[in-house]
Amino acid sequence: MAGGWMGRRDLLRAGAAGIVTACAGCFGPEKDGVYALSRTDGSKRWVTTLGAVDGGPTLFDDTIVVGSGTTVSALATTDGEERWSYDVEFEYTNDIKDPILVDETLLVPAGKELYALSAADGSEQWTVAGDAEMWLLPRPVDGTVVVGAGKEQLRGISLEDGSERWTYEGGALDRNAATVADATAFVGSRNGRVIAIDVTDGSERWTFDTEKPVRGGMAVHSGHVYPSTTGNRVYALTTGDGTERWQWKAPAGGEIMPLGASWPSTMGLGQSLYAAYAGRLFALSTSDGTEQWRTVTELTSMVLQQSGDTIFVTGDGLSDTGGGNSGAASYGSLQAFRQRDGRERWSETFTEDLEHPPIIAENTVFAGTEEGMVHAFEKRDGSEAWTFETETGRQPGVVLDGDTVYVGTLR
Repeated sequence: MAGGWMGRRDLLRAGAAGIVTACAGCFGPEKDGVYALSRTDGSKRWVTTLGAVDGGPTLFDDTIVVGSGTTVSALATTDGEERWSYDVEFEYTNDIKDPILVDETLLVPAGKELYALSAADGSEQWTVAGDAEMWLLPRPVDGTVVVGAGKEQLRGISLEDGSERWTYEGGALDRNAATVADATAFVGSRNGRVIAIDVTDGSERWTFDTEKPVRGGMAVHSGHVYPSTTGNRVYALTTGDGTERWQWKAPAGGEIMPLGASWPSTMGLGQSLYAAYAGRLFALSTSDGTEQWRTVTELTSMVLQQSGDTIFVTGDGLSDTGGGNSGAASYGSLQAFRQRDGRERWSETFTEDLEHPPIIAENTVFAGTEEGMVHAFEKRDGSEAWTFETETGRQPGVVLDGDTVYVGTLR
């Protein structure tokens, strides 16, 4: 099973590399690394100390892969024992990004280089160097991996040997507004453009001028791409040629963060696109962009997720401590809304920010806070099932596999 997850900020920031040591029941004042917890009650199964985790966790088969400092480590999910490790070579430490598993190869962005490692034993298959920080787009196409190099360049790299198949020179490309679908890379630009690039040869299929910077996501579904901009607009464009079907302008200022198209056919709720900004959540018709409903969240920097008939909103807020804005304290919040009408089902507020979106399982929602705590909530009503303290005081990154919750402690 492949794992890994996305956050609204750089994922799983880490500390210096450490010696990998399996540890059963032993805790010191700082135990950065990977924890394995029971999904049912949060009890600790094992912990492996690595230093703070920078990249991952990424899960596949019975292995969990993380990056810490300058080392990529593969651990057995059964007991946390090291299976293999690989030391990357780049100028700065703490810069390994989330490994992505493609077939039997782990792709690991690290600084200005991209490493391809054997998932079986960690042996190096090839490396690619660039002039700027490397980042990956999901879903390779016909053996071609799309790699971003800073904000100015996309490259098509052969998964087989790392050779360069094509290069696209752009400008102000936003890695958070980029995705791959239908053999096309859709990328938003802070110069106010949506760019569609053929993954097979790097040719530009079309561009669309949004006038304002494209930010906050790039949802694609059923022949349409839905970019959003700092101009508080959401667009519906055809994936084939970029023709505008409709656009929706938010009624007030703020940055739109769209979830993506949702097709709950078993519930008969129609076709909806969800967008959150400026403390509100909107449901829009994908056919014409008309507003179906809106609800208040009172949060900023929101990330949206959908599970079944529920929309989950993770974000930050400000609580007034009595001195106006100067006395406001930041907090994190997790809210659940009914999909068909936006009615709030439950909410949970934390004393610290939630740096990363929660993991939503069948009946449980798992979230980590900056205090080093992992919380498990009942999905139906938000009641707390259990909590676990990592004793590090660092933000936990959480992934789930079967009956085990894996936690990587962050910088």
